[in-house]
Order: sequence, then structure tokens, then C-alpha cells
Amino acid sequence: MTAPVISRISLRLSLDGLRAGCVTVDDHGRGHVEQWELSAAGPQRHSRWRLDGDPYSAMMLPLSDGRLLCSRWRSGQPARQHLAVFPDGADTPLTGPGLRLLAVPAGYGAALGIGAANGEGGAQAGTGFYLISDDLSRVEMVADTPDRIGNAVVVGHRLLMSGQRDGQQRVLELDLSRRTLSTLAEPTGGGRIVPLLASAGAVLFGLDTRHGHRLGRARVGDPGAVREFTGPEHVNGSVLPIALTPDGDEVLLRVHHGAATSVLRHHLSSGRSRPLPLPPGVTASVAAFTCHGAWLAHSTPTAPTTWWWQSPGEDRPQPAEPDPGGWTPGVTTMLPGAEGPLEAVVYGPDWATASRVIVALHGGPSEHWSLAFDHRLQQLAADGACVIAVNQRGSTGYGHDHEYAIKGAWGHPDLADVLAVARHVHSVRPAGSRAPGLFGVSYGAYLGLLAMAYAPELWSACVAVAPFLSARRLYPEASPGVRALIERLDATSEPPGCVGARDLLSLAGSVTGRILLIHGENDLTIPVSHSRALIAALRERSSATVTYREVPGRGHQPVGPGTDPLATEITDFLSHCGDVAGDVDDPARPEPDGRRHRAGRQRPPYLRAHA
Repeated sequence: MTAPVISRISLRLSLDGLRAGCVTVDDHGRGHVEQWELSAAGPQRHSRWRLDGDPYSAMMLPLSDGRLLCSRWRSGQPARQHLAVFPDGADTPLTGPGLRLLAVPAGYGAALGIGAANGEGGAQAGTGFYLISDDLSRVEMVADTPDRIGNAVVVGHRLLMSGQRDGQQRVLELDLSRRTLSTLAEPTGGGRIVPLLASAGAVLFGLDTRHGHRLGRARVGDPGAVREFTGPEHVNGSVLPIALTPDGDEVLLRVHHGAATSVLRHHLSSGRSRPLPLPPGVTASVAAFTCHGAWLAHSTPTAPTTWWWQSPGEDRPQPAEPDPGGWTPGVTTMLPGAEGPLEAVVYGPDWATASRVIVALHGGPSEHWSLAFDHRLQQLAADGACVIAVNQRGSTGYGHDHEYAIKGAWGHPDLADVLAVARHVHSVRPAGSRAPGLFGVSYGAYLGLLAMAYAPELWSACVAVAPFLSARRLYPEASPGVRALIERLDATSEPPGCVGARDLLSLAGSVTGRILLIHGENDLTIPVSHSRALIAALRERSSATVTYREVPGRGHQPVGPGTDPLATEITDFLSHCGDVAGDVDDPARPEPDGRRHRAGRQRPPYLRAHA
């Protein structure tokens, strides 16, 4: 019997939109490569092959000849990128820089790679463009530029892409037939112009104008002549075009609002829009219009991502696979934060009456919990717990102010929100109820341990997966991507007048309760040394009961799905927390922002959940 799929990742479409490739993960943690085709009967899974190694490191690309190109990184000194073509799956290691892979028309090779170009003596000198031969035996650089390359689309034998150099944005054109690179457009006034989509008839651009972010359209034959058009009015959320009709006159727009998305079909000439009737959930940014209709990738809280198909003349899309059933429904709910309402995704029974409550904290911090299927949260809810996955300040999807509230203040406004949620949960539960447990990964693990240090009376236990000690301690050891995130959010700074540093090593003596700490031995994002130092400090200076699991051979995602014994241990650890709530209104304890918590228990208004 085939194990159920719990995740589809690395979803990509062929240039004609009729074929798709992706990686699946089943509940045993095994990876497979899937190939799908869209016919007049709808999406059909054409082939499926076993994928060795870590499935989360694999990237798929459907080729013009019907094969699937797979890119993976394999450990070593140094780590190397490997390519394989399915169905034969022969593995070919690459030398040189890591490449981002784009589809190319037939006759130009298997794919185009975009990566670092090396100058004399191996010094990095901008970006190079590399054609990879059909049999993967040759990788040839055909052009280079000093620009950093962003989004790119294929228009016939040309590649249009956004380039940035010295803070200036422009559109570059790579002619694959002539192997020439030229500037197509340079916006005035420091704005941006980014190619987003292309079809046989049009190219769609994202524009910065004096009126804000807008969309522009150009004919394929004259992609430099961009005309701005008016998008749908009164849309609540950020808008991303995900598919163009072949004639370029209708576009699918994914609207991201908080934890969920919706999709509009927008007619560019008339300006009319109509919603695509999908169940509440999250639509991926992979979609296409074809002669057989439109298809896109969508997930709900109870069903992993699968393909949905809107056939010509039909109003309602249909899934390629039925809802598997057996999973806990999830809804979005508004909860009171420290400075205003917060959205959370909630699984399981009402937290006011549930025997156990688990507050889940996401990583990032520039991420968010969504209304898509999440196997980690489903496992926590499987035996009757109420799981509250909160999108505190610092989470994406709620606008600039919400995301950047933690700039220069990691562990301050977001921690205040987490503690406000915990106090609300306590206020609506009967006296003597179990205190909530905490589950956090990466940044969420750091935030959860801060919550255990600043308000241990609110919690019964904490599971922290791959935490770091502080931004200041992480920065010197961080990868370039993590270091850029720390710099963007000014995370090594502290807000003026704050009470205490947000350093877990310094706060170890304040932590009480039960702690399960898990870290992968080969974590390249957050070094395992952070957990080793924290465990030593907790065992020396705190009264906490600490369990530590260091996982050999695993990286930043040390806990596998389903049958992984660690996943079972996490659920059991949070299921057997017998502590009851202490005095949650301690007027002597400072709040994370330095204020004193107001004494006297007040019940905040209960905000109803909405699907």
C-alpha cells in the first residue's frame, strides 16, 4: 500500500503549461518525483519515481522533450550540486557555482542555469548564464553581467529578467539564438520594472509608479513598450499574477491576505474580475492556461497540495485527487495581541474546553502559518489537543508595519504578542486547567524559550527545534542568507529602555518547567553549538527538566514526518504535560517591553473563529 502524500514541493510547469513536475514527501519521510500532464480529461499523474536523499533539497524542472530535470545538493567538502534526468535518473555532479535552473525551448539544451560568474583568480564577477546540454555532459557559459538577477520569464528564444546593479533596477534580455545580452528597459525615478509572466501573446510586468505598485503589459513582439493597466479595485491583500491566457488578455491573480489566499480571473481589456470558487486554503504561485483549461496548485487544512482544474466553460475548479480525509479541520481565528488583534490558524477543539492547548510558533521570523495542510500541526492535533498557530508581529502577510514591527527588536513585540495570547487562553479556561504547551522551530524555538524565561507560569512545557541563542551570537556564524536577514531586520540592536537582553544564555537561570530541545548535528542554518551551549547553561543554572536530542546526519529540519520516532516523542512530550496554570497576573514581573503587567484578571472579548 502506498503511503499517503503529506507534502508536494518544488512544483514547476513546462513552457507550454501542459506538463508539471514536483517532489512529494510521504508520511514515512520518503521522497518521490512526480510527473503530471493536463489533458482534456483533467490533470493526470503520468509517472512517479523514487527519489534518494533529502527530498526537501530537490528542485524539479519539466523539460521540453517530456523528461524531468532534478537538481539536488549533496554533502561533501565542498557540497556540490547534482543533476539527474528522469526517467533514467542518472546522477551528474556539477563543478563551479550553484545554478538556478530555467526552462528553455527545444533545441537549446536541457535548461539554462543562472549563477555566479567567476573572474580572474576565481574572484566573483557578477552573474553568469549557462546552457546545459541535453545529456547534462556540458555546461557552457554564454553570457555574463555585473547585475544581480531576480525574476525571469522565457519569451520564445529570449529570456527577460530583472537586473539590479548599484541600486538601479532594469530589464535585461538574453537572446539564446545569438547568445547576446542587452538592456531592454531602464525605469526612471528609481522605480522597478520586473517581468512576471509571459504567454504567446503578451508579457506581464510589475511596475513601481507614483500611484504605487501596478501591472503593465507588452506585446511579445515589442516587450520594451510596456503599457500600464488598471487592476481590480478594492482588493484586500497583496496581488500576484500567476497565469496568462495564450492571447494575453486574461490573468489569474492570487490574492494573499493573512493566512489564506484567494484567486481572481481578471480580464485586462474590460477590467472585470470574478473569483475562482476554491475551498478556503492556499494557492501556490504555479498555474497555467492551456487549450484544456486552467490548472493550479491548491492546498486546504485537511488536504496536501494537489492540482485543481477549471475546464473550458466551467465555473468551478475540480481537484485531481479527493480530500484524503482523516485530518483535523483548521480555521483562522482572531486573538488579542499586545497591541491589537492577531490572526492564528487553529486546529482541534475550542481552546476554552480542550484538555490540552499547544501554541505553535513559526520560524523565519519573516514567515507565517497558513491555512494550507501542515503535517507538523496535524500531528500535534491528532490526539485531541487544540493547536493555536499564531502569526504574531514579525510575521509576513499582514503588511509592512506588522512584518517590520520587530526591526531592531527581536524578541520584544513578538514575545509580548505570544504572552498576550497565552493570557487570553488562560482567561477563558476553567481554573485548574493545564497550562498551554509551546512548540517552536528555528526562530519560533528561540521565541518559545524566551517565553519560558519571561513568563514560566504561563506554560507547562516547551519543545524547541533548532533554536539559536541570540541574533548577536548567531550573526558571526550565520550563512550569507541568514546574515542578510539579520541585517535587514537590524536584529543585533535592542530597543531603547528595554528590560534585559534577549539572550537565552543570559536568561537560562530564569527558565523553569519541562524542555525538549532538538537539533540536527549538520545544521548549516543555525549551528548545533547554540543548542549545546544552551543545554549546558540550563542544566547548570536552571530548575528546568531538560531533555536533549541531537540528531546525527540531519540538518535544519531534524524531525521527519509521520513515523519518525522524534515526531512521536514531540507529540507524547506535549501530551503528558500535567502542570496546571499558576498565577498568570504577577504584577512584579516585567513585560517584554519593560512595562508592568496590570494586576487583576480581565476576560478579553472572545473573537469568533471564521473559516
